[in-house]
Amino acid sequence: MKRIRFLFPLLAIFLLVACQSRIPSPTITPTLESQFAYPLPSFEAETYPGPAGNQTASESKVTPGVIPIPPQDAPQPEAGKGSISGVLYSISKNSALALNTFFLTPAEGDNKKTPPPFTIGPVASRDDILGTTDEKGEFSLANVPPGNYFFIAWAPMDWPMAVTSPEDQTYRLIEISADQKSILGIVYIP
Repeated sequence: MKRIRFLFPLLAIFLLVACQSRIPSPTITPTLESQFAYPLPSFEAETYPGPAGNQTASESKVTPGVIPIPPQDAPQPEAGKGSISGVLYSISKNSALALNTFFLTPAEGDNKKTPPPFTIGPVASRDDILGTTDEKGEFSLANVPPGNYFFIAWAPMDWPMAVTSPEDQTYRLIEISADQKSILGIVYIP
């Protein structure tokens, strides 16, 4: 009986070794890029892809480090609606944001001056208004329903809200009045 108990594990080990020797193991040479779901970052001068597509340096007419002069007029709105214009400027990049997606989202709360608790991008059911900056970082929207809004722009992997200034990081409330043009000047994104 002792021999049978000893032979059974020995037989099992023999079978495992025999089976493994017949199956050729593939030779895999891992590369750094094959270990990740996303391509490795490029260190070439290019911008991040955004929801509106990919912008290239040749399309942009922005000079980093230079604060642009914002437009001095806004489009003429339809009766009962408002319009806005300005320049979208990134504080962290120290540059205007050319060909960048943004949206206006209605303020919340009883006083209609409270920002949304979080943002995941524009939501049509919330009446968000979508727009894109031009090659100089300028934007304009016509026919915006009157009300209070917060300005939110695409930044790589995030949707930050515009702030009052580089020094004052409180969220910038934009008040749209009926039949008025609102020239916002420079809209700062952290």
